[in-house]
Amino acid sequence: MMTRSGSAFGWILLLCAALLLGACAKKEEDPLAALNVQVDHLMEALQTQHISNAMAVLHPQFKAQDNLGQDWARQTMTAMFLRYNNIGVRAMQRDARLAIGAREAAEVKGRLLLTGAEGVLPSNGNYVEIDSEWRLEDGQWKLFRLRWQ
Repeated sequence: MMTRSGSAFGWILLLCAALLLGACAKKEEDPLAALNVQVDHLMEALQTQHISNAMAVLHPQFKAQDNLGQDWARQTMTAMFLRYNNIGVRAMQRDARLAIGAREAAEVKGRLLLTGAEGVLPSNGNYVEIDSEWRLEDGQWKLFRLRWQ
């Protein structure tokens, strides 16, 4: 039989558990955290050369450099991964921000180090500055626009 103090302790534990689960749920719903997870999925897909996983992160209206679409992305990844099996992509810096006044658009800027494509990249790699726009599509962040220099 539970005493009054035991009952109060049980309610406190239940309340703490509810608060903890609520905090976890809010963290999962955080759009910036979800965006960073998607960026990580894209980076992992590129590093492991899983083209279908990388393509799954692209928005249906994806454009690179303002005029290259999904077909270009798939063909380029296929050609590069077949020719160079040791291509490396490492994020050296990343800054992700939600668009001002819009929770369904975001921008990710960063610096990537590309390595491994002998004859195409310098032997110690090449740094590329990227600017990307992401859109929320059916509850998932998708890469909408990509530009690099």
